[in-house]
Amino acid sequence: MNKTNERGPHEDRRIEDVGPPDGWRERRRHVERRIPTAQEVEVSAEDWEALIEWLETLEDIQIARAAFADLKAAGGDRKRAGWVEWEEAEMELA
Repeated sequence: MNKTNERGPHEDRRIEDVGPPDGWRERRRHVERRIPTAQEVEVSAEDWEALIEWLETLEDIQIARAAFADLKAAGGDRKRAGWVEWEEAEMELA
């Protein structure tokens, strides 16, 4: 499916809060706005740095979990798991 038809022939209904399509009843118990809003907030440099550090830590944890899953699937064989020797990695990074 190409990008122009990805959402179907109709425009996105979430742009305006017009309720359910014709012929459908409202399924929500309490009607709330469907339109998301964005707010600007001020973030200190220290808080921004802490957020980035936290995101990088999460990414590192995901990478480590995937690497150990690969190692387990390879029966503990580091070469079959795709792990490289430190000296080899060091040369690639230099």
